[in-house]
Amino acid sequence: MGLTQAERDAIIDAAMNKTKTEFASEVASRTTLRHDEVLALAKTAAERQSLAEVIDAVTKATASNTAKASAIRGITGGVEALIKIAERVL
Repeated sequence: MGLTQAERDAIIDAAMNKTKTEFASEVASRTTLRHDEVLALAKTAAERQSLAEVIDAVTKATASNTAKASAIRGITGGVEALIKIAERVL
């Protein structure tokens, strides 16, 4: 699932500048995550920021899996956010 740069930027902006409900709506409208799932995954501002950065890293269509993994390791709370997403999906 590749998102455009503008879509990724909108999610990151929502993480920093909108309420958690607005952030959840933004993410749900651009990903396969449901609104309630986003709310459960990102309860704090720090979790919203981590989730937004993970979504940004994972959805870059041109990046290799190795590059995506490296990017996620560099995100504070990134691995934890990815595990939460996996627990919801699997």
